[in-house]
Amino acid sequence: MRQYVKNTLIIGPLQQLVKEGICGGSPSGAVKEGRVGGAIKGGTLGAIEGYAGTGVLAGTTFGGPGGAILGGFIGGTVGSVAGVFSGGITAGICQATGVYGW
Repeated sequence: MRQYVKNTLIIGPLQQLVKEGICGGSPSGAVKEGRVGGAIKGGTLGAIEGYAGTGVLAGTTFGGPGGAILGGFIGGTVGSVAGVFSGGITAGICQATGVYGW
């Protein structure tokens, strides 16, 4: 039986970047990363738009600090749900390509 040696200077760090940075340590890790990232992005954007009186709250009397709080909550919730879906898709792709077996 022949053994193949991988070039660990190139493939090792690249595998580590893909596994930890994109796929997470496990399928549940990918979903968790997507959920947290989506909540942070959605909450930040929602707070900014809520403070300016645009976005989801456009046409209402909300704006300023109250609009930022409400917009951040709505944006964070929506972003978290969207992150779970995108993390699930990422986990499926990573599982199908065998990343978790590295």
